[in-house]
Amino acid sequence: MSSFINALLLKVHTGALGERPFELLEAFRCWSTIGASEADPRWISVSAG
Repeated sequence: MSSFINALLLKVHTGALGERPFELLEAFRCWSTIGASEADPRWISVSAG
């Protein structure tokens, strides 16, 4: 199971879709129990950009 702790803010780039049609505007964190446990979840952090 996973859970996001804040909103995912994206900018959608219109026009020709290249390798990155979306841009992450703010960093976000989420936790996941995949490869971990409910008592000790694995935190995943993604920076903006």
